[in-house]
Amino acid sequence: MTVKALRYYDEQGLLTPSARGGNGYRYYSEGDYEKGRLIALLRELDFSIAEIRDVLQSDDYQADLPAFLQEKKGIIAQRIRRERALLQKIDAC
Repeated sequence: MTVKALRYYDEQGLLTPSARGGNGYRYYSEGDYEKGRLIALLRELDFSIAEIRDVLQSDDYQADLPAFLQEKKGIIAQRIRRERALLQKIDAC
């Protein structure tokens, strides 16, 4: 994850460092690292910042993650169906 991404996620309240040094450096714990990996995965899976926030605000986001992934899968499947319908309309022209 880039420094720019870390700063952005901090600004968004998604990944706050465990500590800051006198030099302004951000220090992350092992738990922060795991949360950062999850955020990176969710971004790769096309989750928006708002969707990631919803996941992380869940009482037990690790246990609830499969449900969030299933919901996203449904959204992607719907988008694919819509795009296929558009392709069919284009082909019909």
